[in-house]
Amino acid sequence: MFTSATEKHVKTSPLNWRRTAIGYTSACVACVTVDIVYAMFGHGLRSAAMDWMFLCPLVGGAVAAAMSFRNALNSSRRRFRFGYNVFNSGVATITCGLMLRGIMDIALTDSKWIIWFFAIGLSSCALGAWNMARPRRGK
Repeated sequence: MFTSATEKHVKTSPLNWRRTAIGYTSACVACVTVDIVYAMFGHGLRSAAMDWMFLCPLVGGAVAAAMSFRNALNSSRRRFRFGYNVFNSGVATITCGLMLRGIMDIALTDSKWIIWFFAIGLSSCALGAWNMARPRRGK
């Protein structure tokens, strides 16, 4: 019998913070690319929501990488992963809301449903960050 079959593999971090940083950086680059391409076909109109859309994955990625780097050992893997997924969903929802707001601004129209993107996204980010930051039981 091999020792690898009986030893438990202990992972020091539930998530690799470098992979988180690379993923959010690529999302930030994609947001800048979408803004530039959409501005080329926007008939000379620009939107502040689309111009600043890249900040959402940039700030969200910094928070997610910091939380996964710092608090990964203080929370259980399952709870940390759940909080991480909810936080990522919140950042994606806010980013989509900003892109839709930018499209609406360029089209010179408005929608009452845009506010729900920000409300649900911010509440998801808050719930995910809280869940990632909670310590393990018994500590």
